[in-house]
Amino acid sequence: MMNQPLARIARKLLPVVGLACSGEPTAPLPASLTTDAVHYVAVRGGQFGPTREYSFTLVARFTNTSRYTVHLSRCFQDTPYPIYGILTADGDTTAAYDPSWGCVGGLHFLVAPGESRVDTLPVRAPWGVDATANTAMGVFEGRFVLIYEMYGCADETPQCTTPVYGNARSGVFTVSRRE
Repeated sequence: MMNQPLARIARKLLPVVGLACSGEPTAPLPASLTTDAVHYVAVRGGQFGPTREYSFTLVARFTNTSRYTVHLSRCFQDTPYPIYGILTADGDTTAAYDPSWGCVGGLHFLVAPGESRVDTLPVRAPWGVDATANTAMGVFEGRFVLIYEMYGCADETPQCTTPVYGNARSGVFTVSRRE
């Protein structure tokens, strides 16, 4: 049998736990993120330290399926696409294509409920070199996913007293290199 103080605490916490799991307003934001292809070929570019740079263009479609306006961060005022990440599909290694962002902050694209935006992303690698091993950091070929970080405001006010966060993740795509 539960003691009285513990029962009182449980009765107070139960509605909060239920709210967090119900999709209101602290649950992650629902969204759709798709890519224009399931396979990309990264083309060899100029020299980057001990390796070559490789690049390809990815067209992403983001759709806000939540009931809140979604904010997608952007790096600078004139950056035409949101901050994005590229991760290995299994998550056990670093993707060479995952950018290292150094941004001013506070700049966003707003996507209203039910709206979509299409972004052309200039994807390149590597973003870093291991100085000790004198090699590029991350894998260039394999299975990857695209990630957009997003947030919204459950109260839809400029002060945003009830923020809601989430990540939109694309389906898996593959990348191979062409020399």
